[in-house]
Amino acid sequence: MKSTLLMVFGLFSLQILSAQEPVAGPAGGPTCATATPVGCNITHLVTSAGSGQFTVPFPCPNNQLFPGQESYYSFTPSGAGVYSLVITTPPFGIPSSFSYYLQEVIPNQECNNNLWKCIGNAGGNITLPLGPLEANKTYLIMADCSVTLESSQTLRISGCEPLNDFPGQAVELTVNGSCIAAQSNLTATKDPGEPDPDIDTTDGYAGRWLASINRTLWYSFAAPGSGTVTISTEAYQTGLILDTRVALYQVGNPTDYTTYQLLESDDNETSPIGINFNTLNASIPYTGLTPGEVYYIQVDASYGGTPQETPYFCISVKNCVQRTNLSNCTSGYYRTRVNGKAPGGNRWYGIYTQPATGDLGEIAAAIWPNEQNLDTAFCQLRVFNTVQMTSSGLKYMPAYYRIYTSQPDTLPVEVRLFYTKAEFDSLKKYTNMPLANIGDLNLTLFEGSIADCNPSNNINGTQYLLTKIDTVPMACTNSFYLSAAYNHVGEFMAHFGAGPLPLELRAFSGKNTGATNLLLWQTTLEQGIERYIIQRSNNGYQWENIGSVAGKGDSNTGHSYSFEDKNPPEHAYYRLSFSDTQSSSEAYSNVVHLFRKDKYVGIEAAYPNPVTSELRLQLRTISDEGEIRVDIHDIAGRKVLEQQETGIVREMVLNLTNLKPGLYFITLVEEQQVSVPIRIIKQ
Repeated sequence: MKSTLLMVFGLFSLQILSAQEPVAGPAGGPTCATATPVGCNITHLVTSAGSGQFTVPFPCPNNQLFPGQESYYSFTPSGAGVYSLVITTPPFGIPSSFSYYLQEVIPNQECNNNLWKCIGNAGGNITLPLGPLEANKTYLIMADCSVTLESSQTLRISGCEPLNDFPGQAVELTVNGSCIAAQSNLTATKDPGEPDPDIDTTDGYAGRWLASINRTLWYSFAAPGSGTVTISTEAYQTGLILDTRVALYQVGNPTDYTTYQLLESDDNETSPIGINFNTLNASIPYTGLTPGEVYYIQVDASYGGTPQETPYFCISVKNCVQRTNLSNCTSGYYRTRVNGKAPGGNRWYGIYTQPATGDLGEIAAAIWPNEQNLDTAFCQLRVFNTVQMTSSGLKYMPAYYRIYTSQPDTLPVEVRLFYTKAEFDSLKKYTNMPLANIGDLNLTLFEGSIADCNPSNNINGTQYLLTKIDTVPMACTNSFYLSAAYNHVGEFMAHFGAGPLPLELRAFSGKNTGATNLLLWQTTLEQGIERYIIQRSNNGYQWENIGSVAGKGDSNTGHSYSFEDKNPPEHAYYRLSFSDTQSSSEAYSNVVHLFRKDKYVGIEAAYPNPVTSELRLQLRTISDEGEIRVDIHDIAGRKVLEQQETGIVREMVLNLTNLKPGLYFITLVEEQQVSVPIRIIKQ
């Protein structure tokens, strides 16, 4: 294959040379400072109508003074050598004679009339040698007409086909480098046996390119330490509709196409990183590369989606992905053909938003199946506006995941979950841990009784604290990911410290038994529970330990327990505190309120919960004429709000607008009785 990498700078309209006479591109600029950029095999119009602006010395032989209007072009070759300047007289043109001159551009200096070197004269169709030229230097070309009458020719530079027409000479890209411009596939070819993403279903999608390969270029890069990149293309000319297609390969031997494994492909771009937005460009966010390993990128491009090829685009590789914020928990996102048993299938699979045919879209999460066929992997994502809190008071980052598969997982599965620095900073703020870093994070996995992406209904589900996780920052989006493996998937939240303990509490209740109160509880699963501490309170938020019961050992079916309070007050609140044998962390059960007389006060309902401003309460009171008071305490037991009412009160509205976001407890007080506290979350 012929090969020379094309590099062109500037913005201009593009037309393509064909067997017929072309419609030429824009003419040269009227001054050196406004020179029109040209690229290989792009035809441009050369015109003159009037007197020239200045007189050039006469280096070209056998020529007299050329009084006609000059025009200027710029050219930046990617490789050193002698190129060709192809001059033709189009049918619509008025034939005349032009002389062509060359001058190297000196940075920060205007062109110098005394430095022009003669290329040659052209009165008709002719090819003139251009060079020798140095790579990556910019040169000016001046066309000077011999007459002041209206005259025209066309100009084209040839002799530069792309070097990276095949993988063996792939252009090496620098991760986090600028978008390399301007690339061209105009003279590229399709190599026999070259992989075609349009028919390859390895990436789980047949025909994602939406067109067979035509004229492809190849690039390579070394994977960064995070193993995570976004590969993006962009039209080099603003406003030009450029349809680029990109594919990512893991390669065993660059000269052997049978060793190419397609990882991902994309035909349309949703959210490029660091470059301009254009839905006909392409973008691949991918995670799971081996750091330091070289990967290959295949690019094809067309102008407006037609067979006519456009010459210019730029390409970049960034060390990051940008997680989607389209947190539609209801519909979720999915990835098909997640099969660790298939050849080359035991790898990372991204789960993408896939907004349109052929478009990967943004990444939501990633999954590694191990050597098992999971078929389809699903991701539901809920992104809250601020830090959230479980019913046990554990604060976690605003992004909450649910991962599940269509086939059961019988081997450990690893997931990769993405978060932003802003989400992490909010967790530090709400936990008052300003010096924390992302390495301090853990994950809790929930097997909730209700399968959705809402932690509030998982209090009675099985919970697993995952501390063996990889926490990896990314370079360009202030983002990072957490990667953790477990025996199965479920719902995940990220937090500091220990999460809920590995205990499933089926029920905790109590009853009066004459002079004592009997507390009863049952578990359905216990792992490492050392003991249960029984705590009592007379107001629902200040607690004291009154006894303990030793755990009966690990069990997948659970145990039954009881405890007798032999000196109970007239009304009391009870809860269980339980700790495991591996840490000093604690968690608590639901609260039981026992009365030793018929009449009692209580809050029967509080809604909405979570609440942003107004909270409505439904109350049970002792008297129809007495005075009642509603108290609100924060998680530390400090009273932050109270509201009093008299007379017959069955409902009350509280204005919580001025409360800070967080967890609070509400109690009703009447005739020295304090109701069972109701937990609410203020958003």
